[in-house]
Amino acid sequence: MTSKDIILKQNNRIFSILILGLLIIIYVYISFQNFIFFQVISNIFAIIIGMSMAIIALNTYEISQTHYFTFLGLSYGFVAFFDILHILTNPNIGIFNYSMSIHINLWLISRIIQSISLFVSFLNFHFKFRLHLFFLIYLSVSIFSLFIIFVTNIFNPSTFVIMFFAIILISLSIITMFKYKKYFHNEMYYILMSSMVSLLISNSFFINFLGQENIYISLGYIFKIISYYLLYKALNFINLKEPYKTLFYKLNKYNQQLQEKTIELEKVNKKLSILSLKDSLTGLYNRLYFEKEMRLINELGYETLGIVMADLDNMKKVNDSKGHLMGDKYLKDAAKILKSNLREGDTVARIGGDEFAIILYNIKKEDINSLVNRIKNSVGEYNKIHNEFVMSISIGWDLIKIGEKPIEKVLKTADENMYADKYKNKRKNHLLLKVRN
Repeated sequence: MTSKDIILKQNNRIFSILILGLLIIIYVYISFQNFIFFQVISNIFAIIIGMSMAIIALNTYEISQTHYFTFLGLSYGFVAFFDILHILTNPNIGIFNYSMSIHINLWLISRIIQSISLFVSFLNFHFKFRLHLFFLIYLSVSIFSLFIIFVTNIFNPSTFVIMFFAIILISLSIITMFKYKKYFHNEMYYILMSSMVSLLISNSFFINFLGQENIYISLGYIFKIISYYLLYKALNFINLKEPYKTLFYKLNKYNQQLQEKTIELEKVNKKLSILSLKDSLTGLYNRLYFEKEMRLINELGYETLGIVMADLDNMKKVNDSKGHLMGDKYLKDAAKILKSNLREGDTVARIGGDEFAIILYNIKKEDINSLVNRIKNSVGEYNKIHNEFVMSISIGWDLIKIGEKPIEKVLKTADENMYADKYKNKRKNHLLLKVRN
């Protein structure tokens, strides 16, 4: 939309507001000059809007995106029908010779149908709208209402009670509207909410009908017209002239839900991916992760690379003599010692039952020796305060510069050095066990 179109649209909106304001002034002036004429005009206007909504709802039934508006439009058609009878039976007009009580009772039936329809309209979001069932119910209610008013003459309720009942239902409809906000895009939601609030104000003025105060009834009609117009705008302009707003709103809601599900799936997949690369017992990376790192090692841009192989001594003896739970403790405590002595960015993985591998990027020979000594010292400190078993870790390592030799050879050398260290530890561990036993 160009800036010229935006300015034109704003000017049209200002012009519409001015015209509407002028009409309201004329409308209020008429109410003070000729109240009966004012009532007739108000009712005719409401009837035209009500019937228009019913016709639109009926003709758009097959293509409507939501039957909430179909239900409201058709129900307002029945409200308009009783408003027509309300005008025709007005003794002050003299079209038909009926009593004032019948004239008022028709108006009360109209208010009852309107308030109940607003309140139950939200059920259309949960149940499938059936057109034939709607007409069956509303025609039955209408025929029964006409029967008790014109034939039996037993419908003589309190105007105050009926209007108070209508106000309660409209108030509940407004509260319910808050809960169903997610079903409407913002523009439609605020129009519908404004319509309901205007209708609530209208009925609040009408509740003074018994007092025959024309000012209250005039205000009641004014807010009634505002309410009808806003509902007509929601049904006609948004749901008929611009149905894409409702459609796109639903699509956006579906897309939002889909995105939320996608994010949830991504989180689950990420968690599963992490779990697939983690050792469930120690929390370290597993062999799969280590092998992936080894395949990518030449792409990681290191200057020097150190590989440390570590193997727990006496693992089988601990399992056989102390049980597998103690063996698991041996593994977990050893894993903590290995990880706690590494630099940030170094990687340690459990690659076998009692075997661990450490990847050290950009490290010097003396730093690896220092790391091995720290691990050995930590194991010594551990054995001083734990007497369940004697922890012993055999360690071997190798260091290369970039492109110096294949990674497989580095792994082999580190492994060989680890077994050499294991051989040295055998006699030492044997002596420690003799001392403890």
